[in-house]
Amino acid sequence: MAITAISADLAQRIHEFVRHGIDIHAGRPQAPESKFWAGLVGAGSELWLDTGDIGAAEKLWCKEFTALTTNNTLLNKEIQTGYYDKLVAEAAGILGGLDTKTKILEIAFILNARHGLRLVQRFGGMVSVELHTDLADEIDAAVAYGKRYFAICPTNFIVKVPLTASGLIATRRLREAGIPVNFTLGFSARHNHFAAAIARPSYVNVFLGRLNAYVKDNKLGSGDMVGEKALLASQKEVAAFGGPRGKTRSRRRCVARRRSATSPAATSTPCPPRSPRRR
Repeated sequence: MAITAISADLAQRIHEFVRHGIDIHAGRPQAPESKFWAGLVGAGSELWLDTGDIGAAEKLWCKEFTALTTNNTLLNKEIQTGYYDKLVAEAAGILGGLDTKTKILEIAFILNARHGLRLVQRFGGMVSVELHTDLADEIDAAVAYGKRYFAICPTNFIVKVPLTASGLIATRRLREAGIPVNFTLGFSARHNHFAAAIARPSYVNVFLGRLNAYVKDNKLGSGDMVGEKALLASQKEVAAFGGPRGKTRSRRRCVARRRSATSPAATSTPCPPRSPRRR
């Protein structure tokens, strides 16, 4: 699908529209401490909440969490509540005479960015914001939208890019521009070794819960610890490969994400920098 680039003037108007009324530096309630989550942090994990539901996140957020990650599916659940009806109507007015496909992309961008800013404003952590699925095979458009996300909140936004052939190249370009990328979705050490070697993202993922459920649901075994083993294998592979060179060394992470009916928690574990002997 050909993606129509919007003008710089319109992009700036959208930027200002998305940020209107948001103050990410506003005072927020002090987060409580959790001995349970502190134990995981002490073991070397970085904890994220995998949800777009602010109310649900408020019940779980504590000092030990550092980020939230959402996606288009989770955001759609928030849209269905009607909360963003007025925003969508106002956005349609700004977008004026754009073609339908471009309007869809721009409204999705506005909604993701606005919701991400609300999460930053409420919790103060990093937020992973996802590119639209129509950009999965569009390198230049993915890079352009990734840069626009980052420009809206460079202190707190991480751009989520899909693991596709075009996504690999787009991620590499975004990282070369100094933009943090959460590369998704991975299910194996091979996925993540390949992603780290080619794209050098800031974060790679292992979907623990989905792996465990797949094995159990298809009666291939109990499903116990399948995802956890994939995570450990990924960590070993990426550690052996090493992190990116130069300025990006300290940004390398492996992220293990696990969805749960009771807790939308996710963890990320640091990976060491690239060894100068490994190429």
